[in-house]
Amino acid sequence: MANRRGTGRGRRLPPFVQVRHDPRDRELPTDQRRVTAYRAWAMIGRRRCYGPWRDEPLAAHRDAIELRAGDAATPFVTKTLREAAEAMHCELVGLRRDGTVQFYKAQAKAVFRIIDGDLPLARLTPGVLQQLVALAQRGGFAARTIQHYRRWLNRLVRWCSMPQRQWFRGENPVPLASWPEPRQASPDVLGEAELAARLEHLRTVAPDDFDLVIFLAYSGLRRAELARLHAADFDLGRSVFLVRGKTDDVPAPITAPILAVAQRLVERARGGFIVAGESEKRRVQAIDRVFRRWAKRFGDRRFHPHALRHSLATNLIRAGVPAGTVQAMLRHSSYATTQRYVHLVAADLHAASGRLRYVEGGQAAADHG
Repeated sequence: MANRRGTGRGRRLPPFVQVRHDPRDRELPTDQRRVTAYRAWAMIGRRRCYGPWRDEPLAAHRDAIELRAGDAATPFVTKTLREAAEAMHCELVGLRRDGTVQFYKAQAKAVFRIIDGDLPLARLTPGVLQQLVALAQRGGFAARTIQHYRRWLNRLVRWCSMPQRQWFRGENPVPLASWPEPRQASPDVLGEAELAARLEHLRTVAPDDFDLVIFLAYSGLRRAELARLHAADFDLGRSVFLVRGKTDDVPAPITAPILAVAQRLVERARGGFIVAGESEKRRVQAIDRVFRRWAKRFGDRRFHPHALRHSLATNLIRAGVPAGTVQAMLRHSSYATTQRYVHLVAADLHAASGRLRYVEGGQAAADHG
């Protein structure tokens, strides 16, 4: 993979080529950032389409030429759903984390229990998808699970519709079908006081589990991100660590309350992963076992890894932290995503309403004459 600083003085990229910079250089000016890959782009049907990431800019430029030439010239190729899914998952290897690719494969396997994997893509219509929904509902599948199938199918059709393939032509049928809406359940949030009580109990009874839980509580890491965390990702001297997300690696601060905790986690890791396990899947399972054990002992089903992420956002907002700071701590690219993690409870609404002084001995009316 290319790893060169900037694009060089006097050098210009070929037309219709984008670059991907090393995320560790995001504090540097654009012309000083290291380039890690190149890809082609083309406007086809009023939509910007992209080619695969390449090591060299000229290879990406050739992809751009092929994108434009293939818009009308690509021959029709008959592919089944299973063949298309296998090809898409193969392309994602190296572009997405192993756990993400395995998640997509598991979704495909679940979908093919309901719909025939040998069905040609051309026969994937809204009517066929409606039958899939009906079968899933009769089988007792939850609406949230069916929505996972919808997202996977939508991703597959869009991938197959790209100009360099054109395995699927015409309007995407997935948005045209009627999909059940999941019930909006209140997310699990632990208040600052009750979470502090849980952590104090862990500190005295199970110090190793305490370090893992409090690191999650202060960092807002997702479960899979914690499972990917390696001792080499920590720079204790600068108080930062590297979060390995689905696609990019993003630096995050080791705040003062967990600096000593981070040191202990790194020492116990002995140059390996923070959570012991031979694969990401095994490490995720180890994290789940810790939280299931303590959720049972506390008698509190809300005690799980993602609840700590929701709790971090909610408690920061309650403490008056600006929304942009909360967004940065959760590493969200959009504040619209952050809003889904910020939850007001009845106590917040009572406190807000209590600030009004409509009826207090007529004082409010007297103040305003």
